[in-house]
Amino acid sequence: LDVRRQGLHLEFELPDEPVLVQAEPRRLRQVLLNLLSNAIKYNIPEGRILLAVERHGDQVHLLVEDSGLGIDETLQARMFEPFQRLGREISRILGAGIGLSLCLEYARLMGGDIGVWSEPDVGSRFWVSLPVISAD
Repeated sequence: LDVRRQGLHLEFELPDEPVLVQAEPRRLRQVLLNLLSNAIKYNIPEGRILLAVERHGDQVHLLVEDSGLGIDETLQARMFEPFQRLGREISRILGAGIGLSLCLEYARLMGGDIGVWSEPDVGSRFWVSLPVISAD
């Protein structure tokens, strides 16, 4: 992931204290790398990427937000289907269209879920919600 080469600005909003979540480390890393890779591929020159962690009761949301192309609301329901490129099959952006379907599968296997908010020409916000492990 070469953020600098693309001229993108990477920002972090992380909690002061560590947060333990129920997750398989390798799969969680794959999910975050896929979401960050998409944020780079579908961004605009000099765009912004945010990686954040937010606590919501007994869940933690790991957020990846970009200022990129965005996805029309009518296409969002299909974006987690395997091999779905949402009309970008003929673009110069490489990909097979399986990344988000794998992210959804991995999130659910770890007891969580994945969601999206997106608006064309504004950007996208993806989040992975995972159960918090109590420190008791």
